Amino acid sequence: MTGMMTQMKVNRAIVALALAGVASVTAGRAHAQTPAPAHIDSARAAVARIITPSIDAPPPPAPSQAWLGYIGEYGSQRYSLTILEHNGSLVALTGGVHLHPLREVAVDTFAFVADSQRLTFARDARRRVNAVVLDNAVLQRRAIGPEDGATFKITPQKPLTQLM
Repeated sequence: MTGMMTQMKVNRAIVALALAGVASVTAGRAHAQTPAPAHIDSARAAVARIITPSIDAPPPPAPSQAWLGYIGEYGSQRYSLTILEHNGSLVALTGGVHLHPLREVAVDTFAFVADSQRLTFARDARRRVNAVVLDNAVLQRRAIGPEDGATFKITPQKPLTQLM
């Protein structure tokens, strides 16, 4: 019984390491993952600079009303696809690194400009976008905020110059 309990603890540890992205699992054995290559980190930083506005920049125009239902995150923590508006275009962010411009080809259907691969948005009974279908894989919409898209606002008690 003790040997079985020890193996269960080892199995849980392997799963925890894999879920944390610290190890991969092959045939029940954990293998340390190497850190992301420097070019991946620099690509992530470049994407962050592109999609994160400067504090001095004026706010961008609001996205097209027709696109608001598509904008969001889809998939799991392991593989996610983010749809966002960037410079007046709808784009897909994959792997947290790659921005892919999209073009509309039909209602709820878009194609990647680079290779014409299609993605189709699925809707629930209330006509809200709840998933995206890409290469026959259904990526469910992730709940990352309130349904109406509203965010909370903080009203400072003192002028910002005094707080900084």
